[in-house]
Parts: sequence; C-alpha cells; structure tokens
Amino acid sequence: MPRHELANLFGTTRETLSRKFSKLQTEGFITIISPKQLLILDKLRHHSTLEN
Repeated sequence: MPRHELANLFGTTRETLSRKFSKLQTEGFITIISPKQLLILDKLRHHSTLEN
C-alpha cells in the first residue's frame, strides 16, 4: 500500500507518516526495507509501549 494511502487511512499526511516511520525505525520497532516494505521487529514491545 502506498504511503499516501496509509496516511489517509490514519488520517494524517504522508510527511507525518514518514516522520513516524523514521522514529519507529530509530527506536528499533521497524526496519524500512524499501519504500514499499517495512518489517515490524518487536510487535509485543510496541504493543506494551502503546498501552503505557
């Protein structure tokens, strides 16, 4: 799914989505493999962070 469609799905802009993806990558939650692929590295860690 293209980033602009993901951004629309989440109700944000493509630029904001890109910043959030960069932050998630820096924090070790995801790896951006290519512009069309990302890998979620630690789903359980991410879930517990959202709950806190």
